[in-house]
This record gives sequence, structure tokens and C-alpha cells, in this order.
Amino acid sequence: HTAGAGSDSASPSDTYMGYAWSAEDGIWNWHPDPVLAKGEEGTWDEECVKMGHVFFDGTMYHMYYSNNYDIGYATSSNGIDWVKDYDTSPVIVKGLEGSWFDEWIQPGALVKTGDTLFMFALGHDGTYSWSGHCLGTARTGLFWSVDFKNWHMTNNAEPVFGIGLPGTWDHGWA
Repeated sequence: HTAGAGSDSASPSDTYMGYAWSAEDGIWNWHPDPVLAKGEEGTWDEECVKMGHVFFDGTMYHMYYSNNYDIGYATSSNGIDWVKDYDTSPVIVKGLEGSWFDEWIQPGALVKTGDTLFMFALGHDGTYSWSGHCLGTARTGLFWSVDFKNWHMTNNAEPVFGIGLPGTWDHGWA
């Protein structure tokens, strides 16, 4: 199962989250309608929803998604009908000025070990490098939670993957 962002307009902020699944035959099927839309005016995710990452705990689907700057949280019992948690969202906000993610933070891979859910998240500090195919500098941080809503940073609030030296394959994004 996977979630992905799409748009039906030329505006990058008119995005929706979609749903696709595949049986063991490798043929992908798409749900015909978006499963998560941007929020209404005045909500934290009114600009867009994208970069969804989903964890299934055996009974409930937990989605973390971006509004271009912060990370929100939604749940679903079937992977199609989602309820955004506006009481706790955003669950991870971009960092303070001068941090490795003071421009934006987006969710990444989710891994559960014991009672703890870990999230790799890509953050950007607002600096830009125009060389090669990279636009900007982004680093990967690691966060953890035991309740899906309250997140804590690991590694003394430093990224776990930093960017490489100029000229290396990871000099702009890691």
C-alpha cells in the first residue's frame, strides 16, 4: 500500500493525497478519488497536503504528511477514509532559526521497534546550492514517539545524515 500526492491543476499547492495498492502480482491499482485533501481556510494545512508516509499498527493506519513546512497527523481504519488530528497537528514543526530544518521539515520512513515509532524526516535550512541537480541543502533527522502524536528528536537535535562534501553525490541532500 502507498500514499502519494497529486494535483488536478497547474498550482503546486492544489495537491491531494491518493491511495494505491498492489497484490503480489505487482500490478498497481489506484483508488479513484483523493483520500486526503488540503485543509479549509484558516487551518495549518490550508496550503497543501503532500509527502504522506503511513504506518499500519495492525488495526489503525497512521499517516504523517506535510503542508510544505511542518508535519501533520491523520488516522484511518481502512486506509481510505482519513481523519486529520487538528488537536495535535502539526505534530512536528520546522526548527528555530539557525537549525538544520528552519525552512521546512517533511516526513519520511517510519519504523517501529518495540513500543517506539521512529520517523526519518527531511529538513531544509534555507540555504541553496545551484550546482549539479541539487537545489538547496537538506538533511535527515530522526524523531521518535510512543503515542503517534508527541515526537522527540534524537542525536542531540542534530541530523543523523548530513550532506556530503562538494562534488560528492550527496552534497545537497542527505
